[in-house]
Amino acid sequence: DSGVSGLTIEVSADAVNITSVESLSYGETLADAAVSGTVTVRGTVIAGTFAFADGDIIPDVADSGVTDYAVVFTPENSIYRVAQTNAKVTVNAMEVDLSGITVQNKIYDGTAVAAVNSFSAGTFTVSGSGLFENADAGTGKTVTLKDMKITSASGADLANYIFTYNGETVKVGADGSIISVLTTEADIFRREVTVSFDPAKF
Repeated sequence: DSGVSGLTIEVSADAVNITSVESLSYGETLADAAVSGTVTVRGTVIAGTFAFADGDIIPDVADSGVTDYAVVFTPENSIYRVAQTNAKVTVNAMEVDLSGITVQNKIYDGTAVAAVNSFSAGTFTVSGSGLFENADAGTGKTVTLKDMKITSASGADLANYIFTYNGETVKVGADGSIISVLTTEADIFRREVTVSFDPAKF
């Protein structure tokens, strides 16, 4: 009896190959991305699971397909060593819908100026002005939104987001200015005029 028991010999992998990495939407962590691959030891594929080493990382869109992140393979059988490699991940921009922007109805005042209601979507606020198609009273009048700008109190990077309005992608400048032409509808009500008549004066 040699007196030696419970001896474990750890065997290192010969090859670690990543076959697929689930894409992410901005705001998701690496832990949300499923990783698949194969690990072989002496020509035999061994069972186990892949996961990013630091699952708490939230990649930016700028990291998509560019930045390498450490991936750890944990084998089911403890005779094999934990293996590590790197993988890239696709990060899609998070969609922010601006379709809720509305314009205030108004009473006829002889001008085509329209007031845009305050609008927020997530961390973003949209502000600007509007212009009715003309100054005449009417319902369902087209309003063109003017000088619209997107700002973020938290300093969110606009590059991580895609903005849409009524199902269409909105072109946004680096400073948050909305370049696309956006339109909505609002009403201009007729102004009521009260005329008093005193028969005694006639």
